[in-house]
Amino acid sequence: MLILFGVVMIFVNIPGGSPAYSIIGLVVFAGLTMSDFQRVRRSTDLDSAALIAASIFLDALNVFLFFLRLFSRNNSR
Repeated sequence: MLILFGVVMIFVNIPGGSPAYSIIGLVVFAGLTMSDFQRVRRSTDLDSAALIAASIFLDALNVFLFFLRLFSRNNSR
């Protein structure tokens, strides 16, 4: 849904769409980060540790990018 909303925002100017997109993205990736940390707690397999660590890193990176989008001073989006 987040990808679809982003594609729609490319073609249609929605008032308040960019902050809504950023907040929804923050909620989604915060939830994914929490679920990945639960996977770390429950996992006993060392082979999947690198994959889980990469997933947590990408979730944290996306949270950071959505924070930047939300608090940027550029009002064109």
